[in-house]
Amino acid sequence: MIGNKQTEVIEIIKNAFEEIMELKEEYRKLKEINEITPIFGKDALFDSMDLVYFLVTVEEKVRNKYNVSISLTDEKAMSQRNTPFKNVKTLSEYIINILEEKRE
Repeated sequence: MIGNKQTEVIEIIKNAFEEIMELKEEYRKLKEINEITPIFGKDALFDSMDLVYFLVTVEEKVRNKYNVSISLTDEKAMSQRNTPFKNVKTLSEYIINILEEKRE
């Protein structure tokens, strides 16, 4: 079962996807954004520049929602054994972990 915070974070990620989809017509082919929607890798929708824009958008939305600044492109994120950018679910889990660490 998905917790309330994870539901909120997934919604933030979906909103960031939708913002980028509005900017580029080729991205509008994606009909549904769900937990398994790929973010990074061979099946991902975004090119590298749009991925950076997407991550910055997610960071801003998290800051607006939780009043906490996070970085999704720092060394910690990039050095994970399993990338947090695999899909919407893995990114949401990574963000929740960051939020919990900042809360401590």
